[in-house]
Amino acid sequence: MNLKFIDRAITTTCQMATVCLIPTVLIWGVWDGLAVFAGAAWGCANVLFIKHLVQSLMGSEPKNYLKIGAVLALKFPMLYLIGYFLLTAAQLSAMGLLVGSSMILGVIFFKSLTRLKGSTAVWAALAGIGALSTSTSLQATLNAEVPEVPNLFTLLNKIFDHAPWTTFLHHWENIIFSVIIAAAISLVFSLGARKRQMIPSGFQNFLEWSVETLRSFILDILGPRGDKFVPFLGTIFIYVLCMNWAATIPFMKAPSSSFSVTCGLALTVFVLVQYLNIRNWGVVGFLYHMAGSPKGALGWALVPLMFPIELLTQFTRPLTLALRLFGNVVGEDILIGAGAVFGVFVVSLLSESFLGGLPTQIPFMFMAILTGLMQALVFTLLSVIYILLSMPSEEEEAAHWV
Repeated sequence: MNLKFIDRAITTTCQMATVCLIPTVLIWGVWDGLAVFAGAAWGCANVLFIKHLVQSLMGSEPKNYLKIGAVLALKFPMLYLIGYFLLTAAQLSAMGLLVGSSMILGVIFFKSLTRLKGSTAVWAALAGIGALSTSTSLQATLNAEVPEVPNLFTLLNKIFDHAPWTTFLHHWENIIFSVIIAAAISLVFSLGARKRQMIPSGFQNFLEWSVETLRSFILDILGPRGDKFVPFLGTIFIYVLCMNWAATIPFMKAPSSSFSVTCGLALTVFVLVQYLNIRNWGVVGFLYHMAGSPKGALGWALVPLMFPIELLTQFTRPLTLALRLFGNVVGEDILIGAGAVFGVFVVSLLSESFLGGLPTQIPFMFMAILTGLMQALVFTLLSVIYILLSMPSEEEEAAHWV
């Protein structure tokens, strides 16, 4: 897969950060200048990791999904741990880090604008109008501690002055939006399958292509035994993807920015995996497997060490699944909200009477589309790998039955 466009954007960002280092140090101070530079380096590393992940998953080369899963479990947590230490460093300003990490998004956005032609430019203009309509209602949220684009229920709650019914809707907005998205997905696929044809075309062709792509992706990892898991895993991918992308729709909210929603999804995968472990291995066989399948005196001597580690691994999987999705989507929402608030702030400096703002959140919305897709892929890929680990290999299965 050719992603040289991303490489050029990363190179441009690194050059900009290097050139701007001395001016920012002279104008803002040493630590603020270093914060901008460190944020730019972190943003480039994040986009670079995402690019490599896309190439690994969608390239034409043979895929090693266990290796990809190991990379996901190491590279991204390490990157986000570095980001956490940068944000908590007393000397580095959070605003400088935000400006620096957003630099790569601006470069990608403006490089994309130079490639727009014809109808693509029309769609971009429509996206700008939609973003502008969203930012119109942001004037009341400028004093919020965490910038977040208000959704429909937030606005209703403010308009009707915290009436009981609007407070109820606002309190349960994540659940309500998740149900709305689930209903929309069901409706779309029902309409697509209503008039099925032997030779598909149009919308039916797109839905069949989507299902076939997901099926191939899952069977490449699980093999023929994974065919029965395609409906479950495919639904998870589509559901998580639609929830992540809901943040880019005016007056909607990404339900996956709520830990309770991501925790529910992760627990669903956890319960299925534990059921498969017990069904495939048996209760005693599963406990023996968690002990490391000991053989000989040395193997049994290591059981007190291996069993607690494996037990801890099993119970931390749903936690890491939920936290990874939750943290990334919340970060996207905050970036979109910060961009929208900045657009309102700029307009308020020019005219205090005009209620609205510039759609400066658009670059972050494009980035949210990319990262939302990647987070849905990561969640589904890890779920597939956990199911694969619960299925014994042919040699283990033969030994189990002997």
